Amino acid sequence: MKQFNFPTDRVFTFTDAVFSIAITILVLEIGVPSRALIKKIGFMGALENLIPSFIGFFVSFMVIALYWKFYLSYSRYITQFDGKLFWYNIFLLLFVALLPFSTGFFVDSVFYLEPYLFYCGNLILLSFVQYLMLRLVLKRAKLKIDHLSSKWLRYRAFTTFLVWVMAFVLAFFFPFMARVCIVFIFVFQFFGKIYFRRKARKQLA
Repeated sequence: MKQFNFPTDRVFTFTDAVFSIAITILVLEIGVPSRALIKKIGFMGALENLIPSFIGFFVSFMVIALYWKFYLSYSRYITQFDGKLFWYNIFLLLFVALLPFSTGFFVDSVFYLEPYLFYCGNLILLSFVQYLMLRLVLKRAKLKIDHLSSKWLRYRAFTTFLVWVMAFVLAFFFPFMARVCIVFIFVFQFFGKIYFRRKARKQLA
């Protein structure tokens, strides 16, 4: 039986659409305060009540943006989508599309453990699927990508997965630290970029 490959341009268009819709509807989780509430507690009081929602919106907006940026960085090596790669892509989008819900669930109960675990679980699964998809893409792109660039992409994917696992575990013991774990993604990538740039310079020397 001949293997069927899916049209690459249509898969990418659909993928971009899901990312853009997910990042847009995050704002719907910020409930607009009613006139009655504003009259009762004042404009600033109503805004103060929305601070957790705005924080959740900002964090998840940046999270989706980071995943989309990373997707763009390795998807350029995809020349065709067979069944296996297609389903990796679909499951990646499944967990991207779930993020607005998990963000709203977490923000509505920001000081409770279970909603945050659900949020972290969503991102752990998203990161894991992305890592598996990346490995398959890099395996098929051996002639198109140098070894150091391949290791850098794997490092970025794995450290993102690791950060959300850390956040999940820390939530049981250090709730505040768990909720700021996203910062470690930028820390790991900052120092990782320095390390891999140095290695690249050594190879050229």
